[in-house]
Amino acid sequence: NIMSRHYYLYFKHKECYAKKLIGSILFLYLLLSLQIEMKIVRYTPIFKSQWNEFVNGSRNGTFLHFRDYMDYHSNRFDDFSLMCVNDKNNLIAVLPANKCGDTVYSHQGLTYGGWITSIKGVTATTMLEIWTLMNSFLKELNT
Repeated sequence: NIMSRHYYLYFKHKECYAKKLIGSILFLYLLLSLQIEMKIVRYTPIFKSQWNEFVNGSRNGTFLHFRDYMDYHSNRFDDFSLMCVNDKNNLIAVLPANKCGDTVYSHQGLTYGGWITSIKGVTATTMLEIWTLMNSFLKELNT
């Protein structure tokens, strides 16, 4: 009968929709559980070799971003370089920076600035998260 066929198709459609919804929720849960925990930390000289190795293998770093080059300017700029690390303290990105008064600048002693990133794994979404973390970090320091 036509009425029972209609109900059968209706419930079949709802069952398919429920399976898709459950699949989407499961995918979102897995995606969130795989999300990398990151934090921003200040550069200190004990990280010099890690910084240089990272810049050497980075997507956009040059000799300008090696610590020896930046430290050459240390008498003119108050270094305030930042590092973004994951929960295993592996570098994800570094920001050569200096502080003048209560303002942090992408390092003013360099030709150009911005975050230096690794070759793999840094997406636009990751960069937005890094900027958000940096803003929170600087607000906590009242910078």
